[in-house]
Amino acid sequence: VGPYNLTRVFWDWIVWRYSTPPQSRWPFSVITIGTEETGTILYPFDNTTITSTPVNATTGWKLSTNSEINIFYNQIFYIANDTSSFLRQTFNLTISFSPYSMMSVPFAPIHIEWSSFISEFLGVMNSKGGLYNNISATALSNGYTLNVPAEGFENNSEAIDIRVEYNPSGEIRDYEFSYGGKKLVKYWSYVLPPPLISERELLTIVYGGVFLVTIVIIVIGLKKIKKKPVYIGA
Repeated sequence: VGPYNLTRVFWDWIVWRYSTPPQSRWPFSVITIGTEETGTILYPFDNTTITSTPVNATTGWKLSTNSEINIFYNQIFYIANDTSSFLRQTFNLTISFSPYSMMSVPFAPIHIEWSSFISEFLGVMNSKGGLYNNISATALSNGYTLNVPAEGFENNSEAIDIRVEYNPSGEIRDYEFSYGGKKLVKYWSYVLPPPLISERELLTIVYGGVFLVTIVIIVIGLKKIKKKPVYIGA
C-alpha cells in the first residue's frame, strides 16, 4: 500500500490500541463453492499437485479510521482435501508467522487429524535442521500452537507464540500472535446471523396482514350497516 499508507495504518493501530477491539476488520463473503479439482495451486512456489475445492469470495480489510485505504476484492481460495496437502498449502506453517499471510488460507480440511498434521510438520522441520529445530508445535483438538524461544531465530529477542484454531466447518476461528508474552495480533471470527425471516416471508406477512385488516374492516362496516336503528323521541 506504500510507505505513506503503511504509516497511516500504523497510527491507526496506535490511536485505537486503547479502544475496544476490533480496531480493524477482515470481511469475508463466500460467493460460490466449486467442485473438487486437482492442480498446482501453489505454483510457482511449489509444483506439487494438490486436490482441493475452490472458493470464490469477496474479502479485503477495513480499518476503524482512514476508510480511504480500505480494500475489497474478489479472490479464489482453496480448501485442501487432506492433511499433507494442507501442510503444503500453508508452506509448512510458515504463513502462520505472518498475520496477513494467514488471510490467504482461511480454510482447513474438516476431516484433518491435527496430531498427524503436527507430527508431519515437526518431521519436515527436523529434516531441515538448523534454526528450524527451534520451532516447537502442539496439536489442539481444532488447530495448533507454535512456539519459538527467545533467540530461536537469532534475531528475536523475545519468545514467539502463535495459536490457530478452526471451527467444525473448517473456517479459521481464532488466530493469535504474541511476542514476549504480549499479544500483538488477534483474529476472531464473527458470522452474521441469518435473518429471522426471508424477504419473501416478510412480504407474505405484510400483504397477509393487510388482507386480514381489510377483511376485519369490511366485517365491522357490514355489522354497522345491518344494526337496527335507534329512534329517539317519538
